[in-house]
Amino acid sequence: MLCISLVLMQSCDPDLVVFDPDNGQTALSFGETVYNLSIPEENLTIEIPVNITTRSNSARDFNVVVDEEATTPGTSSEYSIGSVSIPAGEYSGTLAVDFTFANIGGMDGETKDLVINLVAPDGGATYNDVATITYFREIICNDLELEVVSDIFGTETGYTITDDQGNVVAGVEPGDMFPGNFCTQLTYTESITLPDGDYTFTILDSFGDGMIAQNNACGPDDIIGTYRLSCSIIVHAQGGGASVGAAESTDFSVNP
Repeated sequence: MLCISLVLMQSCDPDLVVFDPDNGQTALSFGETVYNLSIPEENLTIEIPVNITTRSNSARDFNVVVDEEATTPGTSSEYSIGSVSIPAGEYSGTLAVDFTFANIGGMDGETKDLVINLVAPDGGATYNDVATITYFREIICNDLELEVVSDIFGTETGYTITDDQGNVVAGVEPGDMFPGNFCTQLTYTESITLPDGDYTFTILDSFGDGMIAQNNACGPDDIIGTYRLSCSIIVHAQGGGASVGAAESTDFSVNP
C-alpha cells in the first residue's frame, strides 16, 4: 500500500527511473541529422542543434568526430568543426560547422558528404548521433556561352539579350549571324560576359516560321535549328524548331 501511495512521487524500483535531470545518465542527440547545403562565395556557418538529458549549473562542452569512411576523401580543408556547447541550465546547445568556399575543390555541381558522430560523455550515451551534411560549392558564373545551330536559312536568325530595364546588352541582327547562309546548316558560338542581374534572352527569326526548314528546294524537310545559352552547368535558355516562331524569349538571372 505504501508503494502504491507514493507512485506519483517516485518509483519503488530504482530500475524504473527513466529520466532524472540532475542525477540521471547524460545522453546526447542531434536535433537534426540531415543537411543539404549550397556554400556561397562569402562562406557559410551552420549550427546543428544538440539535445542533452541532464542539466548543469555550468556550461558544458562535448566532442564530436568525423566519420572518415563515410566522409568524402580529401575535403578536410573545406570545413572546420567545433565542439558541442551546452549553456548552463539548458537542455540543448549547438555544434558549429564552418565551410570555406575558396577551399572547396572539384567540378561545378559536384556534391560532397561530411558525416559527424557525437562522442558519448564518460558514463553517458548517445542516440540519433550521426549527422550527414551534403554540400556543394555555389556556382558563380558570369561568362556565358551561346551556341546557335541554324536551320538552312540562317540569314533569318538573330538574338538579343536585354537587362531588367529593357536595355539591349548583347545581340546579333538577323543576317549578321549567318551572312549569306542558304541551304547549309551552320553553327554560331559566342562568349558573353554579363554582370550579376536579371535578363531576357530572345531568339529571333525574321521570316517568322521558327528555326525549321520545310517545303524547301535544298534537300530534306524538317531541318531543325537550335539554340542554347549556358554558363558552366547552368542552362539559362534553350530551344529551337518551329516553336520559336518570329521570336522566343526566356527570362534568366546571373548569380541570383
